[in-house]
Amino acid sequence: MRIVSDTKAIQRNQTIARWTLFSGVAVLVLALVANLYVAVPLLSSGASSQAELTPQQNQLTLFSFVGLLVGYTLTTISTSINARFGRRPDQALQGALRGSNDTYTLFNYVLGASHVVAAPSGLYVLVPKYQSGVILVDEKGKWKHAGQSGLSRFLFRQDALGNPTLDARLEVEALQRHLKKHHPEVDLEPQPIVVFMSPRAVLDVAQSPVPAVPVKKLKDYIRKQPKRGGVSAEVASRLAGERAAEDTHD
Repeated sequence: MRIVSDTKAIQRNQTIARWTLFSGVAVLVLALVANLYVAVPLLSSGASSQAELTPQQNQLTLFSFVGLLVGYTLTTISTSINARFGRRPDQALQGALRGSNDTYTLFNYVLGASHVVAAPSGLYVLVPKYQSGVILVDEKGKWKHAGQSGLSRFLFRQDALGNPTLDARLEVEALQRHLKKHHPEVDLEPQPIVVFMSPRAVLDVAQSPVPAVPVKKLKDYIRKQPKRGGVSAEVASRLAGERAAEDTHD
């Protein structure tokens, strides 16, 4: 199997995620200190709630509110970037597809969508999800995450499942925009696959509008698909484009 990845983008975003996290935590700590610097003297002196603050205390109060907002925003940005690049789903997907021959190519962060597999049976957009526990889709196509229960749910918070159907559609659209702009000659209809990465995920997704599989079954699922206008080696090379120099084989 060929692997084409934008390693520079991965490293760059991992660095951004680390620094935004450190910066966000630092700002939150400073905001807390500023808030305590104002609150503690007032409480210790028994001042009433109507007592006027000094100009310095007013400035520190404003800083604490702004700091909380900025710190929360930075940590949220870091979490979002880390979910896409920090966990290295590209490596986990590579492991899941290991053993596939050179008619398969895994593209990571180079075709608009994060992860794309070019195979003899077509072009697949992979949408990794890390939730564990029971994942189900009701008769209306709505996703639900039973997850954990009791104290473990409180102590071990997981990322929100969100709407994998919408996530898959957005990733497919991102790939289509990339193909239309850079490879208009490639006339293929991408197929989404939601991939659950946790071995503790239990799937009940027969009603899902998009295919969803555990990561250990990903390779077999793609192999069993009918060949409906697959991706030739020539087309895969064109898709790799300038990233061809970063090709590796597994």
